[in-house]
Amino acid sequence: MIIYVYCETFVSIFEEQVEKTPDNIAVVYEETQLTYRELNEKANQLASYLRQVQNIKADTLVALCLDRSEHMLISILSVLKAGAAYVPMDPHYPNERIQYILEDTGSKIILTNEMYRERLEALSQVKARVMGIDSTILQ
Repeated sequence: MIIYVYCETFVSIFEEQVEKTPDNIAVVYEETQLTYRELNEKANQLASYLRQVQNIKADTLVALCLDRSEHMLISILSVLKAGAAYVPMDPHYPNERIQYILEDTGSKIILTNEMYRERLEALSQVKARVMGIDSTILQ
């Protein structure tokens, strides 16, 4: 006998919430507020960019080196929507720790805050593409 188990993903549960309450506030960070619809649109935009331009596939590891903000949530959602997995890195980690994580995971893409971009480009010995998410990607 074969038993099939249906398991909802975080993305599908989030999208159900978007459909139910698109205009409710989903994220509040400092002066920024995003509704579920806005958060979903930004995550879809970045996920599409990751798939189409950066050629992200299922099971690709994408490094996230972000301060806590709306950009972190958008990035996490977009990586999951792209079918990839994210590797969290605190921007305040020592350089050696970040280098080790990048080398160990082989991440080819790093999503970060623009202020950390140069540092991460210098640390990336695997020649990962470093993208400042708060500058151009979501504008």
